[in-house]
Amino acid sequence: AMVGVGLPWLSPARKETLRAAQHEVRAEEAAREALRLQVELEIQEALASWEAAHAQRQVLDEQIRGSARRNLESAE
Repeated sequence: AMVGVGLPWLSPARKETLRAAQHEVRAEEAAREALRLQVELEIQEALASWEAAHAQRQVLDEQIRGSARRNLESAE
């Protein structure tokens, strides 16, 4: 008589569990990548806003200095 031994790592249920786990890992990796891209975009937008504000401040500073210089010259 032959004795059959089931190997649990070859069972269909284990294979399905493994497939489900692999699918979950891929889904988590995709979600992590999407979040990374979103954060990168937000950082780029924040940097662009800061650069625009900095440039605007420089223009305003120059205008104020020019105005102050003209006022000083006209007061002399």
